[in-house]
Amino acid sequence: MSAPKSKDDFIVDFIVGMSDGLVIPFAVAIGLSVLFSPFIIIVTTLCIVGISAVAMALSRYFSIRSSMNQEHVHEIISSLGLDHTTQNMVRDEATKTNNEWQAIMNEVNDVSRSGKSALNVGLSYLVSGIIPVVPFLLIENDTVALKFSVIVSVLALFVFGFVKGRLTAQNGMVVGLKTIIVGCITALSAYCIATLFVTT
Repeated sequence: MSAPKSKDDFIVDFIVGMSDGLVIPFAVAIGLSVLFSPFIIIVTTLCIVGISAVAMALSRYFSIRSSMNQEHVHEIISSLGLDHTTQNMVRDEATKTNNEWQAIMNEVNDVSRSGKSALNVGLSYLVSGIIPVVPFLLIENDTVALKFSVIVSVLALFVFGFVKGRLTAQNGMVVGLKTIIVGCITALSAYCIATLFVTT
């Protein structure tokens, strides 16, 4: 996966991240609502959101760094004017010396580029993950808060999916509905699993 190179790319990354980042917190909040109080739901979900945001940001950072390394390998060796077979041989030998090559690439690569993309993804997961817990923060009645959490999350899933589809040259309506289906199935699974632990 290559790093975004423009403002528009960052916007696409942010929307895609929000679409993907809402599913798990939504499911966690719904599942926990079966067993625990709103306070536990809020704290646990926010912890999971924070962990997911950090994990996804780090994953994106190292993914981009690796991708950038390969791009620079190709660009540098191609600029030498060697024939295709020789280029492949040089590339294979260069990438074998991992420590030395990594040191060179660390100097060549634009660290801020991968860092900004990682931060963008992390923030998108963080923002979207907070959505399911907002009703529990604002509404005292547990049942009403749960209903609003489901409604708001489903609407957000559709909106993020719709925008994601439009930005990635797909049918926005179809992607929005698919995102809702994935989110609802995941949340329903969490709910059903949680009910297994309910003591009568």
